[in-house]
Amino acid sequence: SGLMRLAGEFQQTGTSTGRLAMGEPNLQTVPRPADYEMDSGPCALSAEAWAPGCAPAAAPGGPTAATRAMHLNIRSAFIAPPGCVMLAADYCQVELRMMAHLSQDAVLCGMLQQPGADPFKGLAASWLQIPQDQVTSTQRAHAKQLAYGMLYGMGPAALAASLGVTPGEALALSTKFMQALPGVEAWIKKWVGA
Repeated sequence: SGLMRLAGEFQQTGTSTGRLAMGEPNLQTVPRPADYEMDSGPCALSAEAWAPGCAPAAAPGGPTAATRAMHLNIRSAFIAPPGCVMLAADYCQVELRMMAHLSQDAVLCGMLQQPGADPFKGLAASWLQIPQDQVTSTQRAHAKQLAYGMLYGMGPAALAASLGVTPGEALALSTKFMQALPGVEAWIKKWVGA
């Protein structure tokens, strides 16, 4: 068929944190489909110049003289060989679950055993010492960033940039977050930081 076939290499044991990695190529980082507005001036590509199915679509309110909406889906370049199918699986917070299992943190394990519960909302409630129904989407997002930041060894400067706070504030937030998960804190100090 003349198509190039890619086979990425999973590296399940390549990090001390248990993070799943991939290389040669890293197919975990193929961008999600996205919509863009493109200049439709005299230097813009005509619809005929695009690959089949990739031509810019009309903007939601109709095309304008200045811009055109474009839907870009790089993932559509990946197809299964004839007679095969491509499977995508979401392991539903697998790294957080691995951290809970390996650390045996009672708080985190308890959150993950609640059917249908949002573990990051639970983490935010535990960390901020507020009821789960009062956790905002920003607080949930910060809890998620803190959990994965801890797991991957993110320092105060990187965490500060991720959370939009100063490095001092990031250090205080991560310290308080770790105190809410004593089993995770002990595990990270013993194994990940070793």
